[in-house]
Amino acid sequence: MPSQFEKYRFTKKTVLSDETFNKIFKDIDLRITALEDIKKDWTGAVEAVTRYGLQRIEEVLRPSWEHINNKKTEADNLVAQIQQKRDNADAIINTSRDDVLQQIQTEKIQALNNIQASRADAITAIQNAKTSALTEIQTAKNNALPQLDILAKAFQNDDPTTSIVKRALQSDTASYAQNADTVDGYHASLSPAPNVIVPLNADGVLDLSATYVKSHVYTFRRVDLTNATSDYNLQVGEEAIINFTNATSVPLRIATSSGTLYNLYVYLTAPSFAQGNSAVNTAFLLPNNTSITNAFYYAGCAWGSNGQSLVLYGRTSAFVLIGNAYLANCFSVIYNEVNHKSLTSISVHAGVNTDNYARWQHVSSVWNDYSTQWTSLGTITFPISSSGYILVRRLA
Repeated sequence: MPSQFEKYRFTKKTVLSDETFNKIFKDIDLRITALEDIKKDWTGAVEAVTRYGLQRIEEVLRPSWEHINNKKTEADNLVAQIQQKRDNADAIINTSRDDVLQQIQTEKIQALNNIQASRADAITAIQNAKTSALTEIQTAKNNALPQLDILAKAFQNDDPTTSIVKRALQSDTASYAQNADTVDGYHASLSPAPNVIVPLNADGVLDLSATYVKSHVYTFRRVDLTNATSDYNLQVGEEAIINFTNATSVPLRIATSSGTLYNLYVYLTAPSFAQGNSAVNTAFLLPNNTSITNAFYYAGCAWGSNGQSLVLYGRTSAFVLIGNAYLANCFSVIYNEVNHKSLTSISVHAGVNTDNYARWQHVSSVWNDYSTQWTSLGTITFPISSSGYILVRRLA
């Protein structure tokens, strides 16, 4: 819009009247009104452009902004997870470290204790060995002194420093020659005889079996198998004892093999049978510690002090040892052979029925099984809890 200053200029000749001022004010008002219309249109355009620009910015930048925010959230979560794993790792490391330190401390203490115990044991062993050695030396010295005195008497003037040996008397020479092969005047021999020394074998046992000549002299060795946990190989001439208290089953713990012969004694100190004549009041020997249904045949007879007698026979699942008695002791012969496995028992009974009469019984059992090896002498069973002892002696 061009300037209208010259049009509004006042001079000394300008008439100051209403017309003059109104004309000027009108023109100015018209110019201002036009400008105000232009300003209004410009403001609307600016606002429209601004709104459009903001809308475009919103459309273009919002996905990126949301993506950035999502990535930021994911990053924050990942950082939190990493921090949690780090905290967990620190806790595990601290726990493992504490456990290792505790274990090291425990093993250290244990090692020190073991060293101390070993040291104490070593000192005790050395002290005991020292005491034992001193005792043995003193004993040997005491034993040697009389011998040295005797030896000294062999020298002139009973003085070994002379180095001159006395001349032996004829009577002494004869005595020495007579006892050259004796111990305290007794001869040694593998043949047992009166006033003869028979040596022990390598196991420290006086063995009178096939290694030695038989004679009327008989000696046996007893072994206690009461608390044995495995079978013992009883040798010829050996005897085993098995004590038992309040037992219904007593394992003998004796190994056996084909060609062996035994004596068996059962001595009862407490009743082993319910009083009365019943077929269930029987003691058995279970070979190989087991029963075998109807594999055994038995036969026997009995005589009572009341004049009665009876015959026993039948089949059973083990060797019959004692039958139908209140309190009984028995003597048995056991033979183990591949084709003949048997037990023969003689027993004396007391308390048969309610009359308490005595009875003598003889019964034999055979095991007719030629294929099964009899390797463990077995277990004795009683009908009720019993006490006493068992002797088993091997004869062959």
